[in-house]
Amino acid sequence: MNVNAYRFLYNRLILPALWGGSNVFAMFHGKVRDGLKGRRGLAERARAFRQRIGDRKVLLFHCASAGELEALKPIATEFDRNRVAIAVSYFSPSAQAALRRAHEFDFADFSPIDSVRNVREYLQALRPSLVAITKHDIWPNFAWETAHFDIPLFLINGNFHAASSRQWPLVRQFHSAVYSSFREVMTVSDEDSRRARRLVLGGDRVRTAGDARYDRVLARANSCRPLPDGVAERCRDRWVLVAGSTHPDDEELLLPLVSKLTESDSRFLLLLVPHDPSPRAHRRVEAQCRRCGLRFDDLDRSRNVSDVQVLLVNRTGILADLYQVGRAAYVGGGFGRGVHSVLEPMACGSPVLCGPNIGVAHEAGEARPAGIVQVMTGRRQCASWIIGFMQDEEQLDALRQRAKQFVQSRSGVAKAIAGRLKECLGE
Repeated sequence: MNVNAYRFLYNRLILPALWGGSNVFAMFHGKVRDGLKGRRGLAERARAFRQRIGDRKVLLFHCASAGELEALKPIATEFDRNRVAIAVSYFSPSAQAALRRAHEFDFADFSPIDSVRNVREYLQALRPSLVAITKHDIWPNFAWETAHFDIPLFLINGNFHAASSRQWPLVRQFHSAVYSSFREVMTVSDEDSRRARRLVLGGDRVRTAGDARYDRVLARANSCRPLPDGVAERCRDRWVLVAGSTHPDDEELLLPLVSKLTESDSRFLLLLVPHDPSPRAHRRVEAQCRRCGLRFDDLDRSRNVSDVQVLLVNRTGILADLYQVGRAAYVGGGFGRGVHSVLEPMACGSPVLCGPNIGVAHEAGEARPAGIVQVMTGRRQCASWIIGFMQDEEQLDALRQRAKQFVQSRSGVAKAIAGRLKECLGE
């Protein structure tokens, strides 16, 4: 099948099913509902921005959500904003909270619904000179219509993990038809480049560039941003394990261990940040702590519990800064679809414990042989590692230094990616 056949299949069968499903989900899922509502009037807002900046070139970045947005920030700062306006689109409403504190972008809004009509209207309104998508949030009509308007399209920070459905035989041909629109694909590793060449016809358009997230997490770790009120006081003179982006199965692993860990070192404190900060997360963690007989407190509902064993920080946007207070870290998601980012704790000098599903995170697999990332399969193993960290501070300090060096040695990617984009823009 050629590209036109896949376009017909996507627009007549797949897209209507996605659109219908989204409207059904919107009745029950607030985030889906917010995404559909937020896209109303998108083209008008893009057109108004284009009129404000006149003839300035527009570099349009696209990301899926808040996590991917972070990797774009160090790249965006490399451009002369008097010559190039920096715009960013995002798929998930979760990016909005991060953008409220961002100064790296001149225009930020939702990506268009992926119909031919919506995408064309959006591109005609914004008139970008170049589009760069980070990681993997690639929508077929957006890619095809970008090529239709002869706008150079790049993939940056690209990851193509081995278990991805994009590598399945029948699915691979469809994705090859989408990737045919890309001018260049820049991946995070040689392994990802090898897998990408199976999708991108004409493998000379694929090259390894590295991951700009290293630059972002390193800059944030070095910025020493102030912690929320009460955190430093609660963590002072304590041996803190920061458990970030936890899901219920991560909490079921960790919380029953806290009493045993406190027996090993009375200074032990679990600082827990759920992946879904919400009243529901508070109720879930509080109930689990009650069942385990743990002294629990929530930073936002503080009852000033003395000698607390579990401190819940039920907020978004501050996890990367909270890793500063930890001696080690646990990163959630490894017992589900895949572990969340391990870079933030490593940039702060924390070795990382996580569940076994690390295939989606290239950096976790690369750090594991160095002992910086330890994969847990059960409570006994998890307790053994944490107690080992607490009892051998010299070994822990060596791991902490190794974690920082791991991140530092892979920085500098943002400048290289920006240089390639400037070259294409003629800057």
